Amino acid sequence: MTYQWIFEYPIPVSALLSGLISGIVVFQSFVIAPTVFNVLSETEARAFLRSIFPKFFLCIGLVSLTSLCFSLITNLGGWITALGAFSLAAAATSYLLIPTLNRFRDTAETTKFSILHTFTVTLTLAILIVNSLPFLLL
Repeated sequence: MTYQWIFEYPIPVSALLSGLISGIVVFQSFVIAPTVFNVLSETEARAFLRSIFPKFFLCIGLVSLTSLCFSLITNLGGWITALGAFSLAAAATSYLLIPTLNRFRDTAETTKFSILHTFTVTLTLAILIVNSLPFLLL
């Protein structure tokens, strides 16, 4: 019965997945990361963030992959499929850039770190914005 409903009403399911992605980004970016800097020492914060951010991007990537596959299976097509594909690509890109970001930070290459960090923050913000679109357009 549940599976039947999912395929009869694919748009709410797609919106739910986008909402989940948006919630993950908001929680990580506006709750966890700022709290870490207020509670932990710089060394502890660095270790924690290096542990949590790969998981953050993997989680977004997994939900994005689920959204993309669901939209392809249910023939939603168009911008909903593009949304899933973009979110997956942005999360994967950010995930793959983490080792380089860490290396730039460790070797005090501040300019390179700043540029790359700004890029990943921009990708994360873009993920949030595009996953908010279903609530504005549906």
